[in-house]
Amino acid sequence: LRALPPAGRGRTGPRELLLKLLHSRYMRIISHPVFTIPLFIASLYALYFTPLFDFLMSSKPGHIGMMVHFLAVGLVFFWPIMGVDP
Repeated sequence: LRALPPAGRGRTGPRELLLKLLHSRYMRIISHPVFTIPLFIASLYALYFTPLFDFLMSSKPGHIGMMVHFLAVGLVFFWPIMGVDP
């Protein structure tokens, strides 16, 4: 966000849209530990200890989808801990 130039006065650019999204009520709920800790733990158990793991690993798109899921859940989990608020 720091690399994006601010839009002119009275205009909305990519930087302002991203800041609006990151400071929205939706993101405050999604990034709250009450939501992220159960999501982080449940997704690990749901994928590794069920037949869903074998199903996803049997195809390349399933494996990529699983990796994207874990990346997204990990980012949401660690973002409030490590990130600087933009």
